[in-house]
Amino acid sequence: MVKANGLIFSLAVFGFLFQSIVGVAEPRQEKSAEKSSAQSHQGASFSETFFDASRPVDTSEVLRGIISVKIESGREWRYFQVGDTNYRISQCSEKCIEELFKCKGGELCNIMADISKKDGVPEIIARTIKVLRKNLEDLGFDENFAFAEVEPGEFTMGSPSTEKGRESDEVPHRVAITKGFEIGKTEVTRGLWKKVMGSIPEGILKQDDSLPITKVSWNDVQEFMTRLNEIRKGDGYAYRLPTEAEWEYAARGAQKVSPEGRQNAYSFGNTDTGMDEYAISEMNSKGALHPVGSRRANPLGLSDIHGNVWEWTMDKYTSDASKVAVDSEYGHPVNLKEGSYRVLRGGGWHSGARSLRSASRSYDAPGYRYDALGFRLVRTLE
Repeated sequence: MVKANGLIFSLAVFGFLFQSIVGVAEPRQEKSAEKSSAQSHQGASFSETFFDASRPVDTSEVLRGIISVKIESGREWRYFQVGDTNYRISQCSEKCIEELFKCKGGELCNIMADISKKDGVPEIIARTIKVLRKNLEDLGFDENFAFAEVEPGEFTMGSPSTEKGRESDEVPHRVAITKGFEIGKTEVTRGLWKKVMGSIPEGILKQDDSLPITKVSWNDVQEFMTRLNEIRKGDGYAYRLPTEAEWEYAARGAQKVSPEGRQNAYSFGNTDTGMDEYAISEMNSKGALHPVGSRRANPLGLSDIHGNVWEWTMDKYTSDASKVAVDSEYGHPVNLKEGSYRVLRGGGWHSGARSLRSASRSYDAPGYRYDALGFRLVRTLE
């Protein structure tokens, strides 16, 4: 994608939505800095030259990529990785470097920069690098289309023998979530389902877009995901159900909670005291669903992670999740092969405290539908 004769061309590199760049103000103009000796920044070598930012940025090329690190001849170099192409970041001012290091390794970054080809090696020549804010919501698409970022980490999946209400299929075992993802802040609503599918399922009488979608089978959800991915094609994400491990890690609060706190029975503590503040359950539902977000969110910002509706996950059910192997695509244990039923999590409006625990597991046939069963979205970089 580099022009012939080594000419420098400008491009804009986006993260999640092309539209996010349209509303971004012009980069502040900087005067060309004096050349100085090469500097080291966290082991990466850059020259001090900062190129003239007065030229407009060419937005005709749209690329998405991540920052990666490689060791070459004993030196550490930062790269901008776009598919199979790695652009070495060879020239960058200190200010530019400060922006660059806002990017975390392995995450999609929004970067505006120039690219050149030197000795056959593509390079980023940083006339301007600006890391733009991640767009975790698109409320114009749907008022509840918002996500929480989940960073990689470890936790003990399952429950200890001392946990009140635990079941025998909650065998405690350490799980490492090695790849970050984003999870819906709310359960998928009737409004969003209708937007994607055209109508809500038969048997649902109340036309309230703020209520969670129910009476959808695991198979129905797969069709929803297919259509949603087609509608959202080009936004940089793939949409799917959470894996069982992802669901439990997020329910426990993920990076927003200390390692010790992640082992509590609920996201808000180790007892059901205060349950009414966090969950729609048999104790306060009055026998009916409630609009999403009616109770306090967990530390990660997820509403109704306890109660309101049970939520489908990707995994097939096995009574001992500790024996599930790591799936290389997801980077943690996922059961996609053994069993006929699919795992449900979170409890519903008719459930007691026992079923609302973070470790509580249930399951049903993938074709089953009922009025306390819905789901939550997960999205990952394409």
